[in-house]
Amino acid sequence: MTTDSLGQLAYDVVEHLSVRIGPRPAGSESEGRALDYIEAELRQSCDGVLRIPVKGIPAEFPRNILLLVGMLSLVYVVHQLLDAPQAMVIYLVAFYALPKLISAARKSAATTSERESANIIGHQSAARETCGTIILCAHIDTARATRVPGKRWPKIHQLLMRLWLPFVVSMTAVAVLRWLDARVALAPIILWQAVRAFGLAFSGFLLVFEAFYMYISRSEAFSPGANDNASGVGVVLALARHFRNDPLAHLDVKHALFTAEELGLVGSERFAKETDLRRNSTYIINLDMVGTGKELCYVRGSGLLPPRLTDRELNSLLREAHPTIKSHYYFMGDSDFSSFVAQGFRTASLCAEGGAFGEPGYHTDRDTIDNIHMTALQLAADTVHRAARLLDQRLGLQVPSYQ
Repeated sequence: MTTDSLGQLAYDVVEHLSVRIGPRPAGSESEGRALDYIEAELRQSCDGVLRIPVKGIPAEFPRNILLLVGMLSLVYVVHQLLDAPQAMVIYLVAFYALPKLISAARKSAATTSERESANIIGHQSAARETCGTIILCAHIDTARATRVPGKRWPKIHQLLMRLWLPFVVSMTAVAVLRWLDARVALAPIILWQAVRAFGLAFSGFLLVFEAFYMYISRSEAFSPGANDNASGVGVVLALARHFRNDPLAHLDVKHALFTAEELGLVGSERFAKETDLRRNSTYIINLDMVGTGKELCYVRGSGLLPPRLTDRELNSLLREAHPTIKSHYYFMGDSDFSSFVAQGFRTASLCAEGGAFGEPGYHTDRDTIDNIHMTALQLAADTVHRAARLLDQRLGLQVPSYQ
């Protein structure tokens, strides 16, 4: 059965979610309409559909305040480079420990929250003897949107956010050398002063620019979420239609759409913890932001302390399915795949990047249907389809023949 129409099917879903329904914050009435729509779509394609309640949806975390505190602290520790270089090392550790603290705070808030939503899970049985389960998943909800002030400012903001981590790591390495210099002279004091001056200039500019950018881009609205992540939902629903008429031979397929990803991977984390699916025979492919950009990427993992790495075998299948696919690593940020990696599942994740729109539209009011590329949706759907077929064929070779 041809897969040529998958891009169009996915695009239709993106249009419905981002235009007809619009912003879909977790636990909202509009997300409820999105859940109804997705459930109805899956019932046309699946053997069974579950709507699993997710209670205790946490409130938004004050991200901007946290960023400003982090940047102000960076200016302080850089200023202390000569006299207290160990402060820079402590900052780096705190930089990576912070997501865990935020997650713990969100979990604590969730226990007292009365807000609730749901995950939608559709099931399609294998055509022959079942050897495992593949879960194709994406998140439904959208984040609060910043207002994009022109074209240049968002690009500068994006560049600075990408430079923040390399700068911190570089300054930490310098701080270690400075600590050694206090014991064994490595360089004249004027060199350390010059490095500190450069560090103060960059960290100060980062703080001032980001404070200014937060002010000019402030908004109370939520993103329409065309790329993040109606695109992922669209590909999952398009593949559900395809597998209805041309099922995999040895893999059950679950189409999982999660709530509250933007509030700390809440929906996927609850599902990954509570499911009774076997870890060694369940395979996850997550789709997040696959509707725009020039290049499809598989995600190698996220974080550093500790790193959460995706499955090498699944990544190899994705490379075989799409030989020119690129790789991506989430040094900052995360997606639902991380919930499954944490629970020991074999997991892969896809995203797209590059192009004139790309990530500057992430979490903004510009994340609209106008920036969605049907070719990108088609490529993502084709790649997942081919990878699933390859996995299915390999598992089929393990099934004994009685003929």
